[in-house]
Amino acid sequence: GGYGTYKYPEGKPCGKDGSYPFDGITSNGRCTDPGGCVLPFCSTEEANVPGEGQKCCIARQLKAPKITEGRFSVQASSRQDVGQANEVENPTCRNMLDEAGSHANLQAGALADAIGSDCPPDASIGFPGGKCPAHIAHCDVPSGKCVFPSCGDAKPHCYNDTTAGSRARQYCPITCGCDDLTSPLVLITPDYGCPKSCSRSANYKAKMASLPCVDAAAGSAEMNMYADGLSDIGGTWPTNWQEGIVLFVSPGFRAAGCAILPLMGTAGDFCVEKGTFWPIKPVRYLCPVSCGCKKGMDQCPDT
Repeated sequence: GGYGTYKYPEGKPCGKDGSYPFDGITSNGRCTDPGGCVLPFCSTEEANVPGEGQKCCIARQLKAPKITEGRFSVQASSRQDVGQANEVENPTCRNMLDEAGSHANLQAGALADAIGSDCPPDASIGFPGGKCPAHIAHCDVPSGKCVFPSCGDAKPHCYNDTTAGSRARQYCPITCGCDDLTSPLVLITPDYGCPKSCSRSANYKAKMASLPCVDAAAGSAEMNMYADGLSDIGGTWPTNWQEGIVLFVSPGFRAAGCAILPLMGTAGDFCVEKGTFWPIKPVRYLCPVSCGCKKGMDQCPDT
């Protein structure tokens, strides 16, 4: 049942008798013995490769306790959607990559995999084929170095309807604007990565308390930001979805503002979450009068 002991490679002893007992995990995700030596959990050959010891330690950290039983089993994890995963991984709407929490290794690796973070094969980063190791999984292209990814690395993907975009919103919701309904982000639903808890955050509540209970004017900065967000994301969707939102919906909000709402017809109800064909945020915060807002309704100004 225990981890046993490990003989340090190259004859370098750790501990009093040269054995390598497991003692814990340090704040930077490295396994150590009582003397602070790094515990690789690898073969001797693997342990001699730069970064491989930490990689094996990460694998040990992420090992599922059961195949079929419990919240953290392989079966339960494989059935989670993005929203359910957030309840485990980011239940309080925080920039997890910048805080290096207990799930940081898993989250950093997931983001790096989604971005495609390997360096060019000929890059001189000290790792074969440009493949960044698990504990520094992202390639910082300008410097050509493998690094632990930050929310700054995630930011360019925040508004994308891609796996990288979902990971960015999951692990860096504040950077992406999940906690601010007035931000340019239109993909705010939990199934697209924004944690549910963001709508309960202090910043979200403060923003909603500051909004006036009047419809934003056509051509206003707020209305144009929403229209721009629709065009940007709509341009990445299949043609039949793209045409409606890029050629009609976005220009309609830009030109007519809230007055376009009664003309949407079969496009759906833009005043409620998931009320349209498109996975976009509702416009209650922009059009509280036209949407019939009452105090206490979701996405409506508190005023």
